[in-house]
Amino acid sequence: MLLYKLKKLHQQPTSNLKKFKRHDQVRFFQELGELLDSGYSIVRSLDVLEKSHPQWQPKLVYVQKYLAQGSSLVEALRPFISTAIALQLSLAKKHGDLAQTLIILGKNLSRISQ
Repeated sequence: MLLYKLKKLHQQPTSNLKKFKRHDQVRFFQELGELLDSGYSIVRSLDVLEKSHPQWQPKLVYVQKYLAQGSSLVEALRPFISTAIALQLSLAKKHGDLAQTLIILGKNLSRISQ
C-alpha cells in the first residue's frame, strides 16, 4: 500500500521541479535531521531550510503544500528523492527514529558522493 501511494504521488505533476541534486540531498537530509533532533517540528524545520537555502524554495513549498493536505513527509518528498530513499524514510518513520535516520542518510550520501 505504501509503495502504491508513493508511486501515485510521484506521478502527480510537479511542473518544472526536478529531483534534488546529490550534494543538495546530503545537506537537506543532514540539516533536516539536525533540526528535528533539536526539537523543531517538520513544518518549522522546512521553513528554516527554505530561508537558509532559497534555491530549494520551490521544492519545499511543494512539500509544505502536501504536508498541509495530510500527506506524510515521505509522500511529500517523493517527487524529489529516489524510491530507495523513500523506503528508508518510511521505515524510519514507522520505527520512530526519523531525525537520526535523516542525519545518517545524509552522511551516507556524502560518502557515496566522494
